[in-house]
Amino acid sequence: MEDQLSLIESLHKDYEPAYLLNIYQPLLLADPPEGVRHAVVKALAETRQPRAALFLEDYLDTLPEQEEGERRIIRAALNRLKLSGAYRPEALDALRAQGEAPH
Repeated sequence: MEDQLSLIESLHKDYEPAYLLNIYQPLLLADPPEGVRHAVVKALAETRQPRAALFLEDYLDTLPEQEEGERRIIRAALNRLKLSGAYRPEALDALRAQGEAPH
């Protein structure tokens, strides 16, 4: 798992944030181990992309209420995106309506 974490942390050096979304989103949906999930959520927040906020909001909606630890980590990532200016809850519907195609 250490190799996976190192890879996740180093990807931002090789790819632009918009492209990282296309790597991180499927990885998170593949239900990786907990440490990898946390690293991917953190990495998504570091992209500072509105689409990352949209994805995390939708992902948060799919998590059961019992997974409060996971929910807390995702909310913290959304807060980081808010602080960076990439996330405004009122803008998410407009972003959904755009239906941006993957890169």
